[in-house]
Amino acid sequence: MPKQYQLQDAEKWAAFSGDNNPIHFSQAAARQLGLDVLCIHGMRAMLDLKASLGIQAPLVLPQGQSLLFSCRLDKPVFYQQAHVLETEQFSRNSQIQLRSTLRNALSQERCINAKLVAAPDFTQSQEAEDGLMSMLEMHSSARQLSAMTGQDLSLWNVLDALLFKQLIHSPETMCRVRDVLPELDCTDLMAVFSQMQMVQTHHETHFSPSLLAHDDITVFAQPLSFSILPALMVGKSHSGFILRVAIQAFVDKKALIRSSITLKATTFAAE
Repeated sequence: MPKQYQLQDAEKWAAFSGDNNPIHFSQAAARQLGLDVLCIHGMRAMLDLKASLGIQAPLVLPQGQSLLFSCRLDKPVFYQQAHVLETEQFSRNSQIQLRSTLRNALSQERCINAKLVAAPDFTQSQEAEDGLMSMLEMHSSARQLSAMTGQDLSLWNVLDALLFKQLIHSPETMCRVRDVLPELDCTDLMAVFSQMQMVQTHHETHFSPSLLAHDDITVFAQPLSFSILPALMVGKSHSGFILRVAIQAFVDKKALIRSSITLKATTFAAE
């Protein structure tokens, strides 16, 4: 399936998520990362990979099992360049898996690699409730995201995008991040993006099989609670580090979905 992203795609994702990371809009910011061309948000491109996986999953993966989506972002996906999205089924260690890849049509380099597999059920971490996602917000988000991609999306795809939005804007995220990076004087993770050279390298989502549905809105019959989990860091703050932050959503004390993002930071902008 051919894919080509434009600046307008980034603007629509930024309007939805509030992710205004300058590397997607500013040539100067992109050059700081060694890029001569602007690139689309990894999360925006990921919507299309997840949509493709979501269509195939009910056909080939075991029914009634929790699922694990994992994604590695290897190369930037540049605007106005032809890309190809491919989704295939394969078997590994006697387990059926789905793999989706976005590659540059000219260079044949793989930019984003993702897979979806059956996984053990997960239990809700015992964290305090940090907020609610209302029914109106969830329905509105589903409409916005479907309009962006031009197709109906599985509920897990919608919730994953919405949880990312909560994660980068919730002050509670910075409370968790300050435990490992006390020197960061920011109100939310989005503010960190504007101060540091930071890119997403991995994404992981563990979710209930009920969220594979495209039209089952019973999951949205009431607000979803969410909690932000403790952050993990590898490296040194002033010479570059890897930061992992995660968020989970649940209803009636039952976990539905947990998402985590891994970010690679180089140096503080002030240095």
